[in-house]
Amino acid sequence: MTATTKSPPRPTAFQPALLLSAIATALLLGGCAVGPDYVRPQLDLPTAYKEQGPWKKAEPGQIDSNQRWWEAYNDSVLNGLIEQANQANQNIRLAEAQYRQAQATAAIAARRGRRPTARPPAAG
Repeated sequence: MTATTKSPPRPTAFQPALLLSAIATALLLGGCAVGPDYVRPQLDLPTAYKEQGPWKKAEPGQIDSNQRWWEAYNDSVLNGLIEQANQANQNIRLAEAQYRQAQATAAIAARRGRRPTARPPAAG
């Protein structure tokens, strides 16, 4: 009988990386801990605003998408930009409708291949 000696397993490239990641994780988690002597700082919060201005209480009104709110600024450039955006918006809606139609057509075409078909038996 011959005696066989077992050699220790050879380290692979994975083991040092695992050791380094474990050390890094421990260091990162240790940095998150707050010491036992932490005391939350006290803040002196005022009971009211310092500035006593002519504040007006908000009175929200009804939002109307047909309201031309931008005309309150009396800016001809802004009025022109809003008009351009409204005209371009119709083109975007049309493109979106065409895109959805193409998606639906593709979905229908993809489902056609999944349905069983009935064929007459082959004449023999």
